Amino acid sequence: MRLPSARSAVWCLRLDAIAVERLRSDAPQVAWYLMTTLARQLGVQVRAANATIDRLER
Repeated sequence: MRLPSARSAVWCLRLDAIAVERLRSDAPQVAWYLMTTLARQLGVQVRAANATIDRLER
C-alpha cells in the first residue's frame, strides 16, 4: 500500500472527536485553518454536485 504524499489527493480524512478537541486545545490556529479548509472544500463539492444534478434534469 502506497501512502499519499503532499502532492497526492487525500481520499479520506478521519478525525474523531477526541483528536479534534486535542487539536483545538494544542493548536487552535491550525484547527481553525483545517476546519475552514474542509468547509470550503465541502462547498465546492456541493456546488459541483448541484451543477451535475441540474445538467441531468435538463
